[in-house]
Amino acid sequence: MIQKELLQDKFRGAILGCFLGDAFGSGFEGMPPDRAVFHLSNLSKKITRHYTDDTDMTLALAESMAQCSKVDPEDIAKQFSLSCDLTRGYAIGTIKAVLALRAGMKWYEVARICFRKWFIRKWSGYAGLSCWTLLSSGSK
Repeated sequence: MIQKELLQDKFRGAILGCFLGDAFGSGFEGMPPDRAVFHLSNLSKKITRHYTDDTDMTLALAESMAQCSKVDPEDIAKQFSLSCDLTRGYAIGTIKAVLALRAGMKWYEVARICFRKWFIRKWSGYAGLSCWTLLSSGSK
């Protein structure tokens, strides 16, 4: 079994890697590879980096898991409603979902209403939507 300190260190490293990768890569999201290579080769060292909705939701999920020692959909939804900064590039469905949570709607109602039709039409691997998929698969 992995020692608790080593596991915590690995967890911190994974979160830091997510944060740094998101902050560095966000400016290149959706860019064709040849254009990204051009911009990377001409980067100024003074470019400001910002993290996006991906890291924002990852931090909320990690906070919930650290507090609960398990995946608890109700607590994850609470963390999303308390800590998600909606100016970080969230898609409209996630913005609506977070606002509904903040207005007092239950997590399982929000997930079903905001994302059910979208998932029926096509699948997406976006991290935020995957979190909502996790929430909507609860037993409520």
